[in-house]
Amino acid sequence: MADVYDRWHKSHPKPTEVECGEHKSRTRQMVPTADHGVGKRWQVRYRDLDGRQRKENFDTKAEADNRAAQVDVEIRRGSYVVPAETKQTLGAYAQKWLDANSVGPTTALRYEATVRNHIVEHLGRRELRSLNQPSVIQG
Repeated sequence: MADVYDRWHKSHPKPTEVECGEHKSRTRQMVPTADHGVGKRWQVRYRDLDGRQRKENFDTKAEADNRAAQVDVEIRRGSYVVPAETKQTLGAYAQKWLDANSVGPTTALRYEATVRNHIVEHLGRRELRSLNQPSVIQG
């Protein structure tokens, strides 16, 4: 489950700490953190499918809430992809896929030829994140 945190204000301030002069809240005491005013204010934290904690920062709470909801849906469906992994090229991903396959030698040769001739030659230098439109593939 993804949670949204305010990076600029403490979640559990001590009663003796000084309140923030810039931000006010009717429901809780707003005490600035060391990061107050630095970088993006809102942070989404969640655990990916491998159990590793991930963090993403956003300027507005609405953006963070939307991303948290999106991550929750992706994780439940099992379709979550680590954003950094979409930066690799299709050629590199295809090579990893070939290396991970445990098929017979004849099938492995056929897979390798298909990847080399039809994927790497035409789309191998493209990043995975750029292949999100059918028109790119058709072109």
